[in-house]
Amino acid sequence: MTRDPVSNAVLLKKCKKIHDRVGMIYIVGCILYIFAATFLMILTVAGDVWFLFLDGFVFKGLLMYCGYTGVYKRSDFHALAAPLVALVNLPLPAFANGTNYMDIFLGGVMEGFGMASIVLTISVILALLTLKANRDYRYLEEQEGFPYFNERVNEQNNAPKEYIPQFQPLSPEKKGDMDDIPEISKDSKMDEI
Repeated sequence: MTRDPVSNAVLLKKCKKIHDRVGMIYIVGCILYIFAATFLMILTVAGDVWFLFLDGFVFKGLLMYCGYTGVYKRSDFHALAAPLVALVNLPLPAFANGTNYMDIFLGGVMEGFGMASIVLTISVILALLTLKANRDYRYLEEQEGFPYFNERVNEQNNAPKEYIPQFQPLSPEKKGDMDDIPEISKDSKMDEI
């Protein structure tokens, strides 16, 4: 399915917009979560520090890394690994014997949903958007005119081919020596302007 350069340029702009927005959601969301986990580690008792470290630093750091490389390095493997990291993080409170204080803060607002399930849902949606944008970007890489998709670029690439036949017959005439230039006598005066 070959498209015209204008629709390819629009699709490329859409892919870049998706990549930028998804990347910002991963980075800003994970950094805010890591910051909140650090703040809660300072305020809590020693038993929950291990859980907050695993939840905030390890899993959200992995989620941010997988999301970032899936988006900006266009790696489908890492885009799919981000929801997998969030899925592995889902049963962490049971295994680490910790209290997820984010769930306590969200308890009145989001009844029945834990923070880990919200992060899993968001990461699945972001992974789907990333996979679609990566697929479209790979398609555009194979199209003629990538990444500019402008008719003028094609015209500039074809322009020198028009002048090559004219240049070849003229080039032997330019052979010569500087001695062939006639000398002008020093007595002649230049015309006044």
